[in-house]
Amino acid sequence: MMKSFAAAAALAALSQPAMAQGATCIAQEDMTAATIYAMPIIVESVQRKCSAQLPSTGFLARNGAAFAKPYRAQQNRHWAATARVLTAFTSSPQAKSLGGGEQLSAFSSLFKDQPEVMRPFVDASISSMVASKIKVQDCAEIERGMELIAPLPPENAGGIVALILDSADGNMPKMCPLKRK
Repeated sequence: MMKSFAAAAALAALSQPAMAQGATCIAQEDMTAATIYAMPIIVESVQRKCSAQLPSTGFLARNGAAFAKPYRAQQNRHWAATARVLTAFTSSPQAKSLGGGEQLSAFSSLFKDQPEVMRPFVDASISSMVASKIKVQDCAEIERGMELIAPLPPENAGGIVALILDSADGNMPKMCPLKRK
């Protein structure tokens, strides 16, 4: 389940990490912010994809909107970090290894120079990617994961996703070491 949730979060996090210009890692703070940005979109995508598999008395049916609400309230504040993450990701060797080099360069430039133009595209992409990656047999576990993180403040939930992604091997650039305050 955590794999499925982390994958969904990471996909939504596709719009998520941020690397400094020329850096080789993503700032964990930006990944946290991108997770916060993406969470309401993830919740809605999971609800749509899993509605037939989950009980009408389950967490998402009863509390999905309330769970997403504090994240949605912070989306505007976290869009800049999300755009930095996307700029970094689309210009990273990991992204380039997936193909589409010219398109990625164009996206990277748009995320950097005109992030607001890209925002509707990002939202639709997150929604589509999450829905396409969820296996219906994982819906109950994903719902359980969301219910477990629901009591946490969005910053803590986003930080947990950043921690999981930092530990995971995959097509995401590495995370920078966390800056302790």
